[in-house]
Amino acid sequence: VLIDWMDSINLLAERSPVLYKQLGTLVPTRFRKHARTWWHTLPSQRKHAAMVNWDTLKDEISGFFMNRAWQDRQKLRAKECRYRDSHAPREKPSEYFMRKHKMLLVAEDYTDSELIIAIMEGAPKHWNTVIDTSILPDAHALLEKIVYHEDSLTHSPAAVHDQYYALERRLR
Repeated sequence: VLIDWMDSINLLAERSPVLYKQLGTLVPTRFRKHARTWWHTLPSQRKHAAMVNWDTLKDEISGFFMNRAWQDRQKLRAKECRYRDSHAPREKPSEYFMRKHKMLLVAEDYTDSELIIAIMEGAPKHWNTVIDTSILPDAHALLEKIVYHEDSLTHSPAAVHDQYYALERRLR
């Protein structure tokens, strides 16, 4: 949630240099709950230094809310993320890619090949028989392959086999 919020403010900041500067003073007026309480505990001098522009405010926010413990939790969440895990039991393969990709990028810096490996580690093994990752130039190419093969990736061969035999038993 914090990352999504910061991404949306980043998009606003990119619109113009004037808005980029104004966000430093405007954003704190929109803080709620814990963020508002945190902001009010900061010494005035520190608030003024943070309100110069969006980057100075973002640094202050990140320093407090995205500390080392938060980063470690994000790394663990990204590593443990699996296709159709308890957090997204009905997701499509492409939705899994986007969820895991985002988590990995938040957690730390990855090369494209490391991203591909990490994403495929959380996917069912049969995905490797459908997608040859050794020829993919980057993570976006993996997403394109996943979208193209979405139906094949959604149903594992074992699940299809089990459904076939269940249907056969019912027909008898």
